[in-house]
Amino acid sequence: APLSYRLVVEARFPEPLGRGLAIGGAIEAPRFLADLFYGRAAQPTGDRAFDERFAVRLSDASRLAELLTPPARVALLELRKFGDVEADDRAVSLRSPPLPGAGVLTCMGLACDAVAAMVNAPPVRPVGPYR
Repeated sequence: APLSYRLVVEARFPEPLGRGLAIGGAIEAPRFLADLFYGRAAQPTGDRAFDERFAVRLSDASRLAELLTPPARVALLELRKFGDVEADDRAVSLRSPPLPGAGVLTCMGLACDAVAAMVNAPPVRPVGPYR
């Protein structure tokens, strides 16, 4: 709309994660419709506060706890207070109404904290030579 502005903050992973990650706001619809729309079921993290606000989809559900560690979930929940948060294999992003300068810096820090927590998660596959 004219003169309607939104702030977009994006923190990119150094390299794509390659985990089929999709994090978005929890959808207010019957679960089967959301699963049909996304092509795969959302996986709960076991963190009630997080699961109420986010729907997480990952190609390998057994790796969910390794990727969304407690520090990553905390950063994403804090970032969610400022607006809509999404994440995929490439980045964590926030769409928010305009914020004062300190709010922008806070959002940038939280987005970077979430990315750092996910990047420092244990690798999906062991690194190094096979023995």
